[in-house]
Amino acid sequence: MTATEFRDYLAQLGLTQTEAAQLLEVDPRTVRRWAEGNSVDIPGPAEHALRAWLGLHRRGLPWRPSDAAAEQI
Repeated sequence: MTATEFRDYLAQLGLTQTEAAQLLEVDPRTVRRWAEGNSVDIPGPAEHALRAWLGLHRRGLPWRPSDAAAEQI
């Protein structure tokens, strides 16, 4: 996943870099480096999670904890 794809996924999911860091359980600086494309590879698990979340999002299914959807997840 390229930095451009990463930023696009975050935009489509409506996530800030801080929110993405919390959901992916990484440091916000790591997400910033991924988004900037500073020669840092985005690890497979993070990429897979983003792709899965986007697939659920596109289908209108809950994909992240929220007050309304927490029990469904």
